[in-house]
Amino acid sequence: MAQGTNISVSDLPFTEAGISTFSRISRIANTSGTSGVGCSYGLESQDSKKFVGKTITLSFYYRTGANFSSSILNGYIITGKGNDEGFQRGSSITGYQTNIATFPVSLNWSRAKYTITITDTAITQLGITFQLNPTGTAGAADYFDITGVQLELGSVATPFEVRPYPVELQMCMRYYQQFGGSSGMIVSTGFTRSTSAFFGFVYFPVEMRIGVTPTLNSGAVLNISIGGSDFSCTSVGNPGGYVPNTKVGYMGFNISGSQVGLPGYVIAYGAGVTAFIRYDAEL
Repeated sequence: MAQGTNISVSDLPFTEAGISTFSRISRIANTSGTSGVGCSYGLESQDSKKFVGKTITLSFYYRTGANFSSSILNGYIITGKGNDEGFQRGSSITGYQTNIATFPVSLNWSRAKYTITITDTAITQLGITFQLNPTGTAGAADYFDITGVQLELGSVATPFEVRPYPVELQMCMRYYQQFGGSSGMIVSTGFTRSTSAFFGFVYFPVEMRIGVTPTLNSGAVLNISIGGSDFSCTSVGNPGGYVPNTKVGYMGFNISGSQVGLPGYVIAYGAGVTAFIRYDAEL
């Protein structure tokens, strides 16, 4: 959650323990609202099961800004009894319970840890939240920085595990994949289903977590090349009878003046960085 406007969470340089980035969660200067400001992450149910009935430890690095408007930073291990529910999107969590720890203000980087035992064997999902509960009007540095977050079995906080980039990338692609984003890049291949509709599809290089709905950036410039001729794309959505699944994404484009059954491809033109199709399988 964020308080104010134009809040962003950015990767910034950090070199401790082999970590090169951190995130800053902040209130905008002079904001007077005092709603909680924080960040959350929910584990998939299949990744949460190994923690049930066990002692677990949450560890992380953090620091607070010079105008941090609370005497503590709150850290939560959240449990739920649903299946793959979206902790970080404000969704209603079945059987929602919080286990809270507080951490003191620290202008310098500190490593903190929090250990609990998950005794309820009906738990099916875990989540993590870090939150500032602000007071008064925000100063110029009312924020906290956080990095190196790790949840593991046992009561000992082991050194932060830095996975190889290709491994991390593949794990991330289970939740989000994007096609296009550069002028001239092919977004999808397919064929004309009618004189006014083009059917496109993509095979995901990494199988996604769940079936998802494709979303087209509203400022995108996408064209469809069919038999050497270009057709402007006027809209995109799920084609009738085809639902994206974990391995393949389908999409339907409205065009005008083509022929039936011709092969073609969707390509990013013009403002290529905003011309893409994206698939989101986040919790």
